[in-house]
Amino acid sequence: MSREFLEGHLGAGGFSRLAVGVKEAAFALGVSQKQVRDWIARGELRAFKAGKRTLIRVEELEGFVRRLEEEAPAHGRKVK
Repeated sequence: MSREFLEGHLGAGGFSRLAVGVKEAAFALGVSQKQVRDWIARGELRAFKAGKRTLIRVEELEGFVRRLEEEAPAHGRKVK
């Protein structure tokens, strides 16, 4: 999730959100909520509980995307 995405999601008083829920994270990543929960359950994506909500820090999402990108093969190259 980029800062640009969050600029449209400001909280009260103009403060940027520091964390998002599973639904928002799934939307930002373009995957299902189940996929996000699976990554959390496997320890691939760090999250925490705030009351009943599961929250993910924006910085964690940004780092997660970078890790996925680094692990992915370059476009057009075959994986051995």
